[in-house]
Amino acid sequence: MMASVIPMKCVFLVLAAKHVSREDIILEQKVVIKDLKNIHIYNYITMTTPGDFSALPISKSTKEMLSDAYNAISQNELWDYMKTYEPNNGFMFSQPTSEILRINRSLKYDGHSGASYGCTMREMQFIAKNGWESYVASIYSTMKEEIHS
Repeated sequence: MMASVIPMKCVFLVLAAKHVSREDIILEQKVVIKDLKNIHIYNYITMTTPGDFSALPISKSTKEMLSDAYNAISQNELWDYMKTYEPNNGFMFSQPTSEILRINRSLKYDGHSGASYGCTMREMQFIAKNGWESYVASIYSTMKEEIHS
């Protein structure tokens, strides 16, 4: 099946009857969804400013963690590094590089467990590799269960 294109001037709340994985959303000047056979567009959302997690349907503490990490990476100008860095044993167990140490020193959120730190850094890595628009689309595509109930 041929891929369908959704213009990036806006992001659509795209939900699948079955599922849409992050791997199905690709950012290259447009958001491409591989298989629209079971996709429904339920709502139109206005893009937030990159790094503004406040409007996303996630918990307050998750917003704080993500916002803090986003700001730390931005302050240290390490988004290009995050695109290519792949920790050997995940963010939680790998020996941190000097770049990751710079990010860690800039973090202000002090409530991380090892798991929340690892998950936060994986979210940042996804944003670095795929862009803010794809990240927002992926958040809404995973919310289909909550929206249907």
